[in-house]
Amino acid sequence: MLRVTLPQKIKSLERNDCGMVDFWNGRDRLDATNFVVQPDIIPQQSLGLTHSSEGPAGIDRRGSKLTQRNITPVDIEIAELLYPVLVEAARGAEKLTCLQLIDRAKQRHPDNAAIQKQVPVGLGRRLATVRAFTAPLGYPDLTCLVVQPRTNRPADVFPNPEAEQAKVAAFDWENVEPAFFVQLGEWRKATERRAKCDRGTAVQIVWDYYSANRARMPSAIQQFREILIEEVMGGEDVEQAFAAIVLELTPEMA
Repeated sequence: MLRVTLPQKIKSLERNDCGMVDFWNGRDRLDATNFVVQPDIIPQQSLGLTHSSEGPAGIDRRGSKLTQRNITPVDIEIAELLYPVLVEAARGAEKLTCLQLIDRAKQRHPDNAAIQKQVPVGLGRRLATVRAFTAPLGYPDLTCLVVQPRTNRPADVFPNPEAEQAKVAAFDWENVEPAFFVQLGEWRKATERRAKCDRGTAVQIVWDYYSANRARMPSAIQQFREILIEEVMGGEDVEQAFAAIVLELTPEMA
């Protein structure tokens, strides 16, 4: 059974559309004092982000280890919007912070609800979707261009990020770009076979899981209510949905 260790103190994170208000409007009024942040948190099987035979899997880099998890319709939608921004940055040998990457995609797609709601926490799984295309084909890792503002280095651990960034800059992305969008289409078909649920059912599923685990949840999880609901509506396992957010709730990803 795997554990994710979080720091004792979690930095405040960007608000989502709902802001830091009641986590479950009308059901349970919460604030940060209702949560206990435990340094050794949530022992869950899904933190390994295992591959599911029911659909595509994203490749998630944690240290030197690559893990896999389900790709959801929201992952696909946002990865489709991020990919051209990353390719453009690669051509200019440019590095972007999470916020810069998101903001550029938002500017290009002002009417896309999914990207307009995207925040830095949760971006890791979208980048893992891009990586799920490049890694199996042996292409350079486009996501190494996404860096932390304090260090100007990737949040994920690369043995030699400068070398990987040089490979990304030299690669002919124009030649493989059509294949990326073909791959997205195949993933969409695969995700359609997964069991999905309506919003009311998803809210209940997320609420039940949160209620059973609230004592071990970081207080910042309340900012990601809508993201969790949307992931479950798209067919994601509720445990994996929570685990993916918790895994990114560290100062390095804020």
